[in-house]
Amino acid sequence: MKNNTIRRITVSAVIAAVYTALTLLMQPIAFGAAQIRLSEGLTMMAFVFPEAVPGLAIGCFLANLLGGGVLADIIIGTLATLLAAFMSSRVKNIWIAGLFPVLLNTAMVAPVIVYYYMGGGSFWVYLGYMAIFALCEAFSVYAVGVPLVQAVSKVRLGMNNSDKARKDG
Repeated sequence: MKNNTIRRITVSAVIAAVYTALTLLMQPIAFGAAQIRLSEGLTMMAFVFPEAVPGLAIGCFLANLLGGGVLADIIIGTLATLLAAFMSSRVKNIWIAGLFPVLLNTAMVAPVIVYYYMGGGSFWVYLGYMAIFALCEAFSVYAVGVPLVQAVSKVRLGMNNSDKARKDG
């Protein structure tokens, strides 16, 4: 039980560190009015590792804080990532799991960006930006996150089979 707890904390911490580092490394495109946050693809890790949920929230919080985000973006962005990761960890279909980060971040974060980083705008500005934001988020989730989860799942399956072979042999 103790080893399982240590493993879960380690997985969460590594994902938090990778999310933070990747976001800050990609800072020119990960922050501000136009953002493609490739690290959001990591929210899909919660599909395979439910213990990734707190790490994703911590990573988002740290990235937004260290990246100079406004307070509303730090709080709402972290909450959106937390909710998206949690919901993604609860479904059995990877394609449905990907909808949660796209829809929740679009609904929660896009309006914050329009208001705080773009100075607000008409209903059509918000709607147009939400469409652009959804496309960028979908790219991060489906072009980065899904292939990542598929690769990790294959490695994890291979590790489980080699562990079984060691026990049987």
